Amino acid sequence: MRAARRVLVKQRRAASSRHSVSFNNSCYSVNEVNKNQKRGYGSMEVIGGRSSQSGIVATVFGASGVMGRYVVSALGRFGSNVVVPFRGEPTAVHHLKTAGDLGQVVPVWWNPYHKESIRRAVQHSSLVINLVGSILDTKNFSLEDANIEVTRNIAEVCAEKDIRFIQLSAIGADPNSASRFARTKGEAELVLRSYLPKSTIVRPSPIFCMQDRWLNKIADDSVKGKGIIAYNRDTKVQPIYAGDLSNMIVSCILEDKTQGQTIEACGPTIYTMEQIYAMIQYMTLTEDKVRNYRPSVDTQRIFATIYENTFGGGYKSIPISTNEIDWYQASDLVETGKHLTRRDLGYTTDQLSDVEEVIIDYMRGWRETERAPLELKFIEPREALFLKTVPAVRDE
Repeated sequence: MRAARRVLVKQRRAASSRHSVSFNNSCYSVNEVNKNQKRGYGSMEVIGGRSSQSGIVATVFGASGVMGRYVVSALGRFGSNVVVPFRGEPTAVHHLKTAGDLGQVVPVWWNPYHKESIRRAVQHSSLVINLVGSILDTKNFSLEDANIEVTRNIAEVCAEKDIRFIQLSAIGADPNSASRFARTKGEAELVLRSYLPKSTIVRPSPIFCMQDRWLNKIADDSVKGKGIIAYNRDTKVQPIYAGDLSNMIVSCILEDKTQGQTIEACGPTIYTMEQIYAMIQYMTLTEDKVRNYRPSVDTQRIFATIYENTFGGGYKSIPISTNEIDWYQASDLVETGKHLTRRDLGYTTDQLSDVEEVIIDYMRGWRETERAPLELKFIEPREALFLKTVPAVRDE
């Protein structure tokens, strides 16, 4: 039995060494050994499948959130060991263990204010990715706590070991912004750079995926006929798919030129929020419910304040918040051209997913049962009337 097991292990290792993972049509394989040793990732045997050993040991803070499953999966795809700290129950990150081979995804308890627990989470790591952040005040953490103080505590510990650090921020982050969310994200970037000048900061535009809290919140609001989530309909957004964003983060690990840089991670197409609302209402068959309802920013702010004061913090209990309204009011959520972009990482427009390509799959589940029999002739969204009115801009 043991002899047979040894044969299977040898066959498995041989198979994994014949494969490599491709990012942006750039193949990273055995040839990357010397480069990654220089980057401090230890002795790398091969970057192959999930059963290989890349030599990268990464700690991903905030892995229990929406982006966590995508980033951990992207790391596990080529054999990285990933430590996933959790605050509450271990079950919050159990679903991530399938992202890597047996024993390669390790849950570890931590407390954002307990630095010894942070040291334990990063003690064997050569890379730290911080996904922790919030756009809402909760009963345990304010925006300043979640976006600034947690970043400060993690960065302070990582500075002791000079660990490679990647921070997930937000597009429009600015210490002087009128938006409290953008302001705290901007201040967090300054705090991080004060401890780790070579850290990489990734600023994504609004993120969409099957589990997102952006398209799904608007769809839920439309189906219930409230129509209070309107933000600023003239604001331009450049949404990015969570899977594409996770690949960009991995590309930052493998590219030395990203150290000490800020990257604006945006999708391939620029929309107005009016177009986003129209697409969601069209796909959820709720146009007749909220078509003519256009609440002003002041009206939205009143609703948001009532929700915040009545139900407290939390994504599930508050459909809209004053912080979100301010973020969409402060500026357009698109590339500014002041920092590195996806093009500097080798990503072309055709390699990225677009909202129009996947929105039908995400929104179909929001259709009400009594409306399901309604005949809906699917029209390519780009040819639909609501996009002909103000055509979406393809960012080539």
